[in-house]
Amino acid sequence: MTETTEAGSLERTRTICLFILATGVVCAGLYYLSSALIPFVIAAFFHFSLAPLVNWQRKRWKFPGWLAVATTALIGLIVFVGMWTVIAASIAQIAANAGDYQHKIVELSAKALKWAPLQDLGVTKEQVEGAINEMPKRFAESYLSGTVSALMNVLSQGALVFLFLMFMLAGKAVGGSKGPEFLEKVELSIQRYVLAKVAMSALTGFLTWLILAVLGVQFALVFGVLAFMLNFIPNIGSVIANVLPVPVVLLGDYSLVVIILAIGLPAAVQFIIGNVVEPKVMGSSLGIHPVVVILTLVLFGLLWGIPGMFLATPLTAVLKIVLQQRDFTKPIAKLLEGDLRVLGSKEEQTAAAAN
Repeated sequence: MTETTEAGSLERTRTICLFILATGVVCAGLYYLSSALIPFVIAAFFHFSLAPLVNWQRKRWKFPGWLAVATTALIGLIVFVGMWTVIAASIAQIAANAGDYQHKIVELSAKALKWAPLQDLGVTKEQVEGAINEMPKRFAESYLSGTVSALMNVLSQGALVFLFLMFMLAGKAVGGSKGPEFLEKVELSIQRYVLAKVAMSALTGFLTWLILAVLGVQFALVFGVLAFMLNFIPNIGSVIANVLPVPVVLLGDYSLVVIILAIGLPAAVQFIIGNVVEPKVMGSSLGIHPVVVILTLVLFGLLWGIPGMFLATPLTAVLKIVLQQRDFTKPIAKLLEGDLRVLGSKEEQTAAAAN
């Protein structure tokens, strides 16, 4: 009995060590191959979004494979260029008006200081004002400029993204035979997730831009594009997207009604789409625990920088979809949901499953 227990403990230790080594190798590969992997991942998401259009043309209109791929590639190129143009215009507007936005943050912080009990906290007003004046400057110099340069770097790789996309779609034209049922199920699940997530994010960004544009809020297009991109980061992204317009709205020449609507309506859109519409469209099975979201943001932020932070949660969701397809990997998918009961004994897992 003792030998069996020791053998089982040794096997678990060996498995954990192998997992740690494999994780290190994978992370090193992701880091050193980031210049090629980031465009590849973006192209893969485009492929999953456009692949149903290829299949639909072949079934509905009996198009040959090459023609269905050609028309889909043309549509993808139009969407690709249009989206990249809007994002590039927004980035240019952010870079051009960074100083104005920084000034609004400083002014809003100075007004908030009048109501803060600084004496009870053991600090002086001059110390806090100095820190506040320096904080936006550092933000503009490091984070903002880093974000702009990182996104522009991704935009400059648009040709590589489109090249990857063309080869992926070309596989639809020559791949006449079906693959294993497992792979087809995984591909279908990923397609549904990607299409639903892109549609929900686009709807969020469009409604945010429309509301702010109708109300006459400055930088409406920028905030709409940021709402679209930040919607790929659950929970945290929606909060950031709602906070970003606040300095512009509160310090602009707007009436009280416009201020309330400009803050309240986008927040309502984020809440309704994120908590009502999106779960019904995508299903609750794709839920990822907030702690896992934070950890993946940190990990992919370290490996791939700003683009990695936007891709972290979609990649985790895709990984979870793959892990859910096999019984021996389902416990890992449960861990991504935050279900720690899978770490217990087999008896405890059986009892939890029965409940």
